[in-house]
Amino acid sequence: MSLDVFISYSTKDKLTADAVCNTLESRGIRCWIAPRDITPGQDWSDAIIDGLSAVRVFVLLLSSSSNISEQVKREVQNAVAEGLPIVPFRLEDVALSKHMRYFIGTPHWLDALTPPLEAHLERLAKTVCALLQTTDQDQIDSVLLLEEGLNTPVPPPVAKEEWNPDTLRRIERELAFFLGPMARMMVHQAALTTFDSMALVQMVSRSIARDEERARFLETCERLFGNPPTQAPAPIPVPAPVPMAQVWDPIVLQKIERQFAVHIGPLSRILVKRASQKARNVDEIYHLLAENLPTPRERDAFLAEKRT
Repeated sequence: MSLDVFISYSTKDKLTADAVCNTLESRGIRCWIAPRDITPGQDWSDAIIDGLSAVRVFVLLLSSSSNISEQVKREVQNAVAEGLPIVPFRLEDVALSKHMRYFIGTPHWLDALTPPLEAHLERLAKTVCALLQTTDQDQIDSVLLLEEGLNTPVPPPVAKEEWNPDTLRRIERELAFFLGPMARMMVHQAALTTFDSMALVQMVSRSIARDEERARFLETCERLFGNPPTQAPAPIPVPAPVPMAQVWDPIVLQKIERQFAVHIGPLSRILVKRASQKARNVDEIYHLLAENLPTPRERDAFLAEKRT
């Protein structure tokens, strides 16, 4: 069954969740909401995954309760894995938990902090309608950049030239090494207003909080997209052979780390190192890493990276 919106909320906010559902469905937007749409006797986790795979937009009711809810955390994580646009609808003035900040670390959300709630529900419905009217990722990102109090989506700028998808993908991989899955949205947002690789790199680098990590990101991208260095870079030291273990080319492992970082973030370095200690070949490394991803779709997408 094809639906439009998954509503994620804490049970403590059920009255508001029902109001959101009623508002959206009164405008013909088909919603999935628990427990209404869970068949009696059906496994709860199976129902959640089925619901996420059936919708096109994920609406998160953000409150102090949902911010720390383990169930909501899992729903957000799986929504990111499904590639769903996430619309945070903030019910309380609460700082994002570390888990939430990792997956939806963006300052753009819809506030419902002041009465009447109906006015905020109307704006939410308009935002969801705008998201459902496009499948283009750039326009989806533009809609998600709604400013506070604005009722119409920001139209995306007309690009002066087409970006090379491989260029955006490489920048995304480098950024994901530090920011995780949110790198994709940031790179595509920046691509709407910049037409030079290093200008885009400079823009997205502001999202990296630590100075030393930002410097590493900029240095790597300068080698990839900037002017050729006047001196050859220092050779990467090859670790001493470990008895009874495969000695890997560091460049191979670095490539895998960046590919895996798109899916799991900065943990990729540790997990790649562990996998390389067990694996006998590159294929085994990819399959060992894929076991850490939550959905079959994400595992298949990562395994496809072996060919790139």
